[in-house]
Amino acid sequence: MKLRKIRSWILAADLLWVLGALGLAIRLRYAGARDEIGFMEHFQTYSLMLLVAFVLWTLLYFEMGLDGFKGGWHLPAILAKVIVAVSLLMVVVPAFGFLTQHNYSRLVLLYFALFFAAGLIGMRCLSRLLVTPYLRNVLVNRCVILGNGPVARELAAKIALHPELPFHIVGFLFPEESEGSNGFASWLWPTVSSGQTLQDLILLTH
Repeated sequence: MKLRKIRSWILAADLLWVLGALGLAIRLRYAGARDEIGFMEHFQTYSLMLLVAFVLWTLLYFEMGLDGFKGGWHLPAILAKVIVAVSLLMVVVPAFGFLTQHNYSRLVLLYFALFFAAGLIGMRCLSRLLVTPYLRNVLVNRCVILGNGPVARELAAKIALHPELPFHIVGFLFPEESEGSNGFASWLWPTVSSGQTLQDLILLTH
């Protein structure tokens, strides 16, 4: 599964969730309303808003790296990006509605923003849960890091922050056994070992 394909699927899910979040917002807003206008009529009044949201979110998605994997998986950073992006979206959409003289319900817009943001965060957490086991269980992607110094540690930490990368680190490869007693593998991955050539070759082939 390539990273570009993962990002495309996440973007497609985001755009589908625009429809879902708007539908939930309209349902919640007009749930107790007694009028002759049905759900589809209400939904059609927001058709122009959907078009603007699709275009703007696609631009924000690629400009801000909103897939959740760019720059490394870090939940607080993902939350911040999503909140900022949704805020920008909810500034442009009402402004566009005002310019085109479409009187969108403020409650619908509020509910839409809340549902949309919650769904985006949930989808990114779900994508991480789905992607990580798939790539980590691919035996052909097992690898070792040459060396056990600061550069090797930094490389291992970077890979750990990118669950979409098809690498399964099984250990560090270094000539002297005494260098393996630094405790690094124990806090990063309990399954990662530090050892000599024969030990890591066995891990790579099993």
